[in-house]
Order: sequence, then C-alpha cells, then structure tokens
Amino acid sequence: MNAKQLFFLAVIIGLYGCAFQPHEEFVATITPPEAITVTFELNDPAFNYPYYLVEPTNFHIKLQDATYPLVASEVKVAGSEIYSWVQHNRDLFFTLDPSQIRVGNHTVSVRCFLNTKSGSLANIVGAENYVVDQAFEVRIDPTPPVFDSFTAEIENGFLTFKWKNQTNQQNFSYKIQRNSGPFLPSSDTVVTNPLVNQFIDYDYIGGDINYKITAKGFGFETVLGEGSFYHKAADFVITRSPSGQATLSWTDRKFPGENHEIYIRPQSYFSEERRTPFTPSGEIDLGLLHIAQSLYITLEFYDRNKRSRICSEVVEYIPKPNLKPFSFFRMLGKSKKLLIGNSEMLYRYTLEGSIQVEDSLRYTDLGLTWAHDVVVVSPDESRIYISGHVNDIDESKIISVDPHNFDNLQHHVMNSVLREINFSVGYYNRILLGSVSNKGLITMGVAGKSLLYDITSEKVIWHTSQPFYQLPAISEDGRFLIVNTFEAWVYELKEGNAEQYGRIDPGFPIFLNNGSEVMTAINPAYRWGSDPTHITVFDLSNPPENPDSYLTRLRSDEMPSLFDLFAAFYDPVSGYLVFSYNDRLQLYNVTSMGFEKTYQGGYKHYADSYLLYEQGYIESAP
Repeated sequence: MNAKQLFFLAVIIGLYGCAFQPHEEFVATITPPEAITVTFELNDPAFNYPYYLVEPTNFHIKLQDATYPLVASEVKVAGSEIYSWVQHNRDLFFTLDPSQIRVGNHTVSVRCFLNTKSGSLANIVGAENYVVDQAFEVRIDPTPPVFDSFTAEIENGFLTFKWKNQTNQQNFSYKIQRNSGPFLPSSDTVVTNPLVNQFIDYDYIGGDINYKITAKGFGFETVLGEGSFYHKAADFVITRSPSGQATLSWTDRKFPGENHEIYIRPQSYFSEERRTPFTPSGEIDLGLLHIAQSLYITLEFYDRNKRSRICSEVVEYIPKPNLKPFSFFRMLGKSKKLLIGNSEMLYRYTLEGSIQVEDSLRYTDLGLTWAHDVVVVSPDESRIYISGHVNDIDESKIISVDPHNFDNLQHHVMNSVLREINFSVGYYNRILLGSVSNKGLITMGVAGKSLLYDITSEKVIWHTSQPFYQLPAISEDGRFLIVNTFEAWVYELKEGNAEQYGRIDPGFPIFLNNGSEVMTAINPAYRWGSDPTHITVFDLSNPPENPDSYLTRLRSDEMPSLFDLFAAFYDPVSGYLVFSYNDRLQLYNVTSMGFEKTYQGGYKHYADSYLLYEQGYIESAP
C-alpha cells in the first residue's frame, strides 16, 4: 500500500497523574511488581478529534519514555482487529484505509503491551506486561465542501490565495500546486487544517506561474481555484548598443528573498547558457544582435538552495524601424541620400545627422496604375528611371525624374517602340530595367528578350530575341554593352550601332576603373551548384584581333560554393561586391580580389558603409 503518513501520535509514560490504570496480569505464586501510573495521550498538533480519514494513512505511536519497552500491540477498528507492528521496542505502526471502512464514525482502540522489567518468572517467560489502552474516533465523510470567493493576489508583499468554506466542513485537506510552465515539476504543499481560508506563497518571487488549489477528501476532490498568475519580478529591459551589443538589465526587484538566480537557456542567438544571481539590480550580456532582430527570452528563476525552479518571466525586445519597409533601395552617395520604395511608393531619406524622410512620390500621382519595384539611377545621380503601366489604356511607360527634388518629370511611352521590333508589351509583359549610362542609354528586358534603348532620341540601339541570364549592362560613358545569353559578349557602340568587341566569361558584369575593365562574377549556370565559380577581370582597353576571341584576363579569383547565397550585388559607391547570405554579409574588394569584411546577422544589403534590412532598418556599418 502506498499510504501517506500525515501525522504522528505519541505515548507518554511517566508519573504525571493517572489518566487510567493498566490491566494487571500476574503469575499467582510470584509477588507482582508495583503498579505504575500511565498517561497515553494523542498529542500531535495536527490531530483533530474526531479525526477525518481522507485517504490511506499511516499512524505512528512512539514511546517518549523508553523505561518500559513496547513488546506487542493490538489495534481494532469498530471491534475488528487490523494489522499493526512494533519496531525498536518503542514504535507502533498501523494503517487505516477509508476504502476498507464503512462511511460514518468509528472507534479505533489501541492496546500497548509494555515489559514490566520486574525480573519475575512471569516476566521472564513473557506473561507479565503492563497493558495500556487508549482509543480515538475516526470519521469517514464523503460529502464535498462548498467554496466561493477565491482570489489570487499580492497582499503585504506576498502572493496570497484566499477562499471561503461555506459549510465549515473538516473532512478534507488542501493541496496547493504551483509550477512555472508545462512539462515542469510542480511545487506541492499540503495543508491538513481544513479551517484555514488562505495560503501565502513565500517562495513566489515574480513571473508566470500556474496554480491549482483543491480540497481533497474521501471520494471527492473539489477545485477551489485554478489558473495562472503574473506579477513582474523586477523592471527588466533589453537594450542594444550602437555596436550591436544586447544587454538584459533589471532594477527594483519586487519581492524579498535570498539565494535566487536567473537562468537563461541557450538560444538561437547565443549558444551558451546564462546564470547570474538575482540581485536587486544587475545585468546580463546577451551577445551581438543585428538591428532588425527581435528577442524573446524566458528568464527562469531558481532557488539555489533547493535547486528548484520557482517561476519564469518572458522579456522581449522589439526593434523600432527607422525606415519605411522597402523592396528595393538605391544609394545616392554623392549627396548622402537614400532612395527606398516598393511597387506603390518611392521615398527619399537624408543620411546626414538623424535619418529622416525628405520627400515621397506615389506612382499613381505619375499616372501609373502600378510600377515595377526597381528604380535605376544614372551613374552621375542626376536622373532615376521607373518602369510602369497604365491599365486603362494598356500603356507601358518609363518615367524619369530628378532624384534630389522629385521634379523635372519625363514620360516615355514604350508600346510603339517595342512593337516595331516585335516585342510584346503590356500588363503581362512588363518592362524590366537593367542599367543606364550618363548619356541616357538604358538596358531593359521584356518577356525574356533584351534591348538597349536611347531614351533621349527614343531609338532602339540594339536588341535580341535570345533569352538572357542577366539583363544587359551599359558602361557609364555608354561605350560598351555587355550581353549575357548562353555566352557573354562585349559590344562597342559606334555611331549608334553595336559592334562585336570580344568575349568574356558569363556572369554578373561590373565595369571598373572608369570603364577600362570589366569583371564577371557568379556564373548563373553554377548559381546554385556545389562547384566553385570564378571572378575574373578583363581588359577593355585592348581588344582581341578576332572579336570572337576572349578579352585579355588581367586577374581572377576562385570562389567557394555559393550554395547558400541569398543575393549578390555591386555597390558602386563603396566599390564592394556584396555577397548576402541568410546569416551574414561578405564584402569583396574588386581591386585586391579578396574578402575584406564580414557582418554576422540577418542583414540583407550593404551600401556606402551602411547596413540595411528590408523591414525598414538602416545603420552605419561598424
């Protein structure tokens, strides 16, 4: 039987005044010993009379005076003897199981046999004992009590549960259960006094806990109150420094107590656990945090003496964006301006001093139903170009505007121009802009085909129906055109015509050194492959004799696998080739042909010494 010992009984033997006389048993021919005065008391404070038997209960009667050894016992319930046993000549044990006894009141009779230690023959053969009798009442009552007015609140600085027993019954005990989270062990307290109407949790020091308080008796378990409770343990805050260092700090601890500690389990943003004493104030280093990263940290509070978890509290850090959310950006490095936008709006920010919106442009105000979410900036930063569509009249347009003031608008309708070269254009065949020269030569793609367009004279300079890996690229001075189809070719523009100049490796083209060199990187055929790819710089100032041949290779570098690459782009302001991965940014110096900087975190973009995140964040790169 897995019974639970709820209280103790005591036997006191001494000359304290006679409560009752023991039976005297002698052998007739032997002079009997002198009688003793014996008191047999049920003196445990938890013992009530009658005693309500709630569950299988172990009873323990212990002799407090061992002058006369306890040698045998006899226990009866309602006249029927039950099993009892003696240990160490001073301890008597028996168990009462309410399921084996009828409902109602019952008398428990206890008889103890004590060795007289007289030395007589009867004593020697075990026939001479002092016999001490005592009895008490037990009651088995399956009637559940009725409670109301349950509350859980902070009172006098401690978490206090209060209730009212409408019936004032005593046939039960209270069980108070608390835990600080699912699948965690609970802290249980049993209160055997059914007349109490509150429980004060001196162990609670704040945070989230779940509780359940029940009144448990024979045949019933009544729930007084059940739920969760929260009171902050201290004033916690997570801050992030300009260098990205995240710190959890706290002040003004709300509840008294000693020997408590805060424990933080390893998180996705730091691999080692954090432990520190829960002092009235303090701080914990949480490691580096990128500008757009949110934190949700569960603080677990432990009692260092018991090594038990008391409660928990969640502290969160939600960064505040300093930009509008965007799907594209362009840096105006010469004027320290930033353009960001999406398919509906374009914003211009100043980066000098505090980051602020200077102006905005809604594409519908330009007469466009929608705009492609890419803006192309001329190398001298004098114009920006936007492609869009007017649905009502099925008209495709390119709009150029001064980026510094959002004025001097120019509209270029492309429908007739594209139809002349048999390019289909419309709502489902949108214009994708590539790059633009300072002379207004702009590359674009439509429905898998590509062309070079002179936006000033409104003429098509070159076009092809072959599919492209990347949109064609035009040099700043408008001299060279690079086309990536299945192969990569360089064309030289002369007198309005594009003449074949030489071959280069397929890949993302970048014009260097004022157009005297061209770099190709990230061959699209190996974009997601496991094989390495190459970065190669070709000489544009010295063409091959045969235009079908490759240009002279000046320098090259082998890249590792780009399997987890998110995006790659060239920042013309800083001159870095930027590799964007899910967990980092890497900056590649196209002059020295090597990686120079790595930024860990969720950054997706780099431009002119700034790190950007699409959700609307920008900060200076350390």
